Amino acid sequence: DVSSGLSPIGKEEAQTMFETLNARFPKHKLLLESYYYLYLIAQKRGQAAMAQEYKNKILAEFPESVIAKVLRDPNFVNESKQKEQEINTYYESTYRDFVNNQLDSAWLKAKLSDSRFKPNPLASKFELLLALILAKQNRLEDYVQALNRIVNKSTDMEVKKTAGDLLTALNKSSLPQIDLSKDSLRRDSLNALYRYEATGSGKPDSAT
Repeated sequence: DVSSGLSPIGKEEAQTMFETLNARFPKHKLLLESYYYLYLIAQKRGQAAMAQEYKNKILAEFPESVIAKVLRDPNFVNESKQKEQEINTYYESTYRDFVNNQLDSAWLKAKLSDSRFKPNPLASKFELLLALILAKQNRLEDYVQALNRIVNKSTDMEVKKTAGDLLTALNKSSLPQIDLSKDSLRRDSLNALYRYEATGSGKPDSAT
């Protein structure tokens, strides 16, 4: 509570300062915060009518702000933390499926994330994870398209950078860039070769 450390005189001075600021600059960038401070100060000074006035201003002029949501519902912060923990746990579960090659499960969870969480603050991360699933499925063309879509449209700068870095690494790679999802013969041949190299058993077909 920003007003709790102020003396009665300090509260009165702060109240005058914010009221003067709002009168001189009615559209300044910190208008919401000044309303909230005035609301808190009025509460501390026992000015119930004034506190209600500034609460009403916040709800009317900034209805979607966090401050307005807290004023409407005192449990908003706790509920928000609970929702944040829930979606983080869900993402971790989806990523764990991806790491463990349970790709169908990871894909389904990622696809359902937008309908399960509204809004979905991790939407960009789920989109990147869907792209990585395509890579594991050897769907090169779809993978590149997914990365380009993220680079061009994502508003999450961290995810956008990661997608860009993956594209850059792919372009610099000396490995053959083959969409194995469209070449089942080569895919099966390479898989047999990798199994042979990993286990030393069986005779691999010739990978071309």
